[in-house]
Amino acid sequence: MKKLTKRFIVPMLTMIFFIQINMACFAAETEAVQEEQVGEGECLLTFTLTDKTKGSFTEEITITLMNLNTNKEYNYNMTSTDYHFGLAVGGTVEKGTYNIALYYAGREQFRILNTDGTAITSVDANEGSYAFDWVVEDNRSSETVQKNVAEKKTEEYSVISDHVFAEEIFRDFMDSILVLETDSKYAAIMQYYDNTKDVYAHYYAVSCEGKSEEDYLSMTPLEQFMWYETYVTPVMASTYNDYNTYFETIDKWNANVVGNAYNLLQNQGADKQAEDYKTLMEWQYYYFKENGAFYNFMTGYTSLEEDNNLEDSLSDELLGDETDGMNEDKGIWSDTAALLKGSVFTLVILCIFAAAYGGVIFYRRRKAIDEDKDF
Repeated sequence: MKKLTKRFIVPMLTMIFFIQINMACFAAETEAVQEEQVGEGECLLTFTLTDKTKGSFTEEITITLMNLNTNKEYNYNMTSTDYHFGLAVGGTVEKGTYNIALYYAGREQFRILNTDGTAITSVDANEGSYAFDWVVEDNRSSETVQKNVAEKKTEEYSVISDHVFAEEIFRDFMDSILVLETDSKYAAIMQYYDNTKDVYAHYYAVSCEGKSEEDYLSMTPLEQFMWYETYVTPVMASTYNDYNTYFETIDKWNANVVGNAYNLLQNQGADKQAEDYKTLMEWQYYYFKENGAFYNFMTGYTSLEEDNNLEDSLSDELLGDETDGMNEDKGIWSDTAALLKGSVFTLVILCIFAAAYGGVIFYRRRKAIDEDKDF
C-alpha cells in the first residue's frame, strides 16, 4: 500500500513542481515583454483584484479610464478567471491623469475598492508603470456596513423637498473648506482657481442667469471654487449632449463630473474636504435625477428657477443650435423673397423687353419663310 501511494504521490508532486516553475517563467517573460513594449510617453497599467467574497462574486468587470486632458478612453475587461487565479490584466496608456470607472453586475451586493478601503476614482499615470491592487467585498459584510451609511443617506436626500439635508451637508462642506483659504499647505488648490479664473469666468457667465464674467473674477479663489465645482460644473456637464458618460450611474458622475475637483483636493492632502465635497455632489446627483434640475447651494434656487431658458442658452453657446441649418435655409429664402419683392418694377420691364424681343424674332422668321415660298 505504501509503495502504491508513493507511486502516485511522487509523480503528482513532480508535476505540480514543474507546472509552478513554468507558470513563474511565463509570468516573468510576459512582464518583460510588456515592459519592452512600453513606448516613450506611455505608462503600463496592471490591474489585480483580490476576492473577499469567498467565490460569491463571479462577474466580469469593465474598467474604463478617461484622460482628463484629451478625453481619450481606454477599456479593459477582467474576468472571474483573472481574479480567482490572481492574474493581472492591463495595457499601455498615454501618460496623464485619468478618471476611473468600473462597470459590473451586482453593484447592489458587491463593492470594489482599493486595498486601503478608499474609493477608486482616478490615477496619475505619469511614470513608466502603475499597478492597481483592488479588493471586492460583499456590501452586506461587517467590513463595509459603515462605508455604505453615507450612500444610503444620500439616496434618501433625493426625496426631500425642503432641502433640509442639502443645507446640513452644505454647512458641513463649508465648515471643512474654510481652512483651504487660511492654511498655506493648501495654497496650490487656491492657486489652481486663480490660474483658471479667466476660462472659468466665461462658463460661469454662461451657466448662471444674470451673472457676468466680472462677477466671477471679483470673487476670492475659495468663492470661485464653491461656485464652479458645486454648480457650474454639473450644469456644464448637462450641456455636453452625452448623458451616459456623465449621468448614467453614480460612479460615472463621480468619475467624470466630481472627479476633477475631488482629485485636486485629495492630491493636495485635503482628504476630509474631498469627501465632504463628494457627499454634497452625490446629493446633487440624486436631486438632478429626481427633479431634472441642479440645486444652487449659494442661492437656494434650482437651475430652472434661476433661468427658464438655461437649456436653450447653453445649447446656443456650447453645442450650436440644432435648427441652425433650418434657420439658415429659411434666411436664404427670406432674403430672396425680399429681393424679388423690392424689384417687381424691374422684373416687369424685363418681361416686356423679353416679350418684344421674342415677337421680333418670330416676325422675322415668319417673313423669311413667306419670301422663300414666293421665290
